Amino acid sequence: MVLTFPSGSLLPLFSNQTFSFENSRSITAWQYNRDFYCIVDHDNEVSCAGFLFFGSYGNLFIKLDESNQEKLRVLRKIFIEEFETTGSTQTEMLKILLKRLIIIATRLAKEQYVEEELIESDKFDIFRKYNLLVDRNFKKHHQVQFYANELNKSPKTLANLFTRYRLKCH
Repeated sequence: MVLTFPSGSLLPLFSNQTFSFENSRSITAWQYNRDFYCIVDHDNEVSCAGFLFFGSYGNLFIKLDESNQEKLRVLRKIFIEEFETTGSTQTEMLKILLKRLIIIATRLAKEQYVEEELIESDKFDIFRKYNLLVDRNFKKHHQVQFYANELNKSPKTLANLFTRYRLKCH
């Protein structure tokens, strides 16, 4: 599948996704292993279990206005400076910078992809939990019934939620 990477945008990828880019010199990429970027295991917003990495929205090409492009340019510069710094606090500083990057991206993605009504309800958390369960159990469990039971919902309730908000039920 060929996708066009819109200029001035951000694309969060998970570790099992691969992309190749025809003009990669014009792309800035931040890549971390799971142990590093799963910085806050219990934080629903910014962890490796967060919205950017386990959503039902497909490829999230997040549009960046000039202000947000500048934020990321500054953040990139700070990342580079920190990579050139040695010492016992380097890892902690990189985690803080990464958390900021993920928070900025999450805010923008939610604004662009998620209906406000959904964010303000508990339904958004159901989608995220569903996707986490699928990721952890898809090799053993292929039926929606299993996931519905784990979430204390009926399969019909899950299907209706995914249909209502036009999301993919994997």
